[in-house]
Amino acid sequence: MKPIPAFALLSAAAFVVSCGPGNRPSAADPADAVTDAAADQPCGVRSIDPLPAGVLTLNDDDFGPTIPLEGRNIATDDLFSVSDVEMTVKDSLLLLKSQQNDGAPLRIYSLPDFRLLKQVGRFGRGPGEMVYPRLVPYRDRDAVCFLVDGFSNRQVRVTPELEAEPFELPLTEEQRRNYGFSLVARNAGDILFTSLPDLMRCTAGDTAARTDRILDLAYLKGRHSPTRYIGSLGADFDKGRAVFAYKYDRRIVFADLNEGSARTVVFRGKNDVAEGAGMDDNTTHYWKLSAGSRYVYLLYSGRTPLEVAQEQSRGERYIFVEAFDWNGNPVARYRLDRWGYFCADEARNRIILVSTGDQHPFFVYDLPSK
Repeated sequence: MKPIPAFALLSAAAFVVSCGPGNRPSAADPADAVTDAAADQPCGVRSIDPLPAGVLTLNDDDFGPTIPLEGRNIATDDLFSVSDVEMTVKDSLLLLKSQQNDGAPLRIYSLPDFRLLKQVGRFGRGPGEMVYPRLVPYRDRDAVCFLVDGFSNRQVRVTPELEAEPFELPLTEEQRRNYGFSLVARNAGDILFTSLPDLMRCTAGDTAARTDRILDLAYLKGRHSPTRYIGSLGADFDKGRAVFAYKYDRRIVFADLNEGSARTVVFRGKNDVAEGAGMDDNTTHYWKLSAGSRYVYLLYSGRTPLEVAQEQSRGERYIFVEAFDWNGNPVARYRLDRWGYFCADEARNRIILVSTGDQHPFFVYDLPSK
């Protein structure tokens, strides 16, 4: 599998699409990239238009009007500390990892009632415990998800019966410890991960694992801190698509895993980045990503951490969700009335947010019907 060279992704002079009034992607018909009209069928039975290679340059107006949404608070008996949350929906399960000092890394809830079904794993440095696990979305049916901890070098597979069992990822310890490490899996033998500044794919057969570089995520000349390129990774293996959204630039890359093409989405405006530890002086752009079967949902801040803290001290709590189709075309932009972590629940046409400022942290946002 050949890597996609950086110059092919970033040469705006060679191929720049401007979404002006003349050729703006239709926000009124966000499913225009899905050629099968049966949009609610399971993954794998729908086709998708070829990914246009090059650079797509957007303005906020290309989403259409920003849609304000008011969340509905879901009170549960399960209270936990909200910290560095990762979450995803699989069928009727909400899988949630929150970084804690002790207790269980993974909480599993039923949907739509948010009933806690089980807690999996334990934080700590003892036998079988985890220090800083990552929640890994898992496509196939033989598992619910993975938990991968590069610090303790432990990996857990959660079965459909919600039991945890140890397993070995076909990745090196150095790859699992890579700063900004992100991971999504089709199954135990087909894994996408970041080893900054590269996007990699590991496929494991009966005898040996093979790792290929899919994409060069570095788009600046010269040497730069790895923090410059950290971001969020998602995939739809049925469509042969991967997506990476940068945290400190308003930049998204969509890759065709089958054809080797890529499309970079950028926004007009300045992206001044002062590289350094923590990067707290910089604007946080794409904070989290949720990969649905229909769309890609990105949690967008557009402010520095200091600006967010100042606004929240005045009672102003909000964050944006931007939706794209799997070819990078803008679909819709929403303004949520809380700040926190999120994931999309496409089966129920809503966004789930875990608020950082409420005792009962779950909020549900119903998306407008077409």
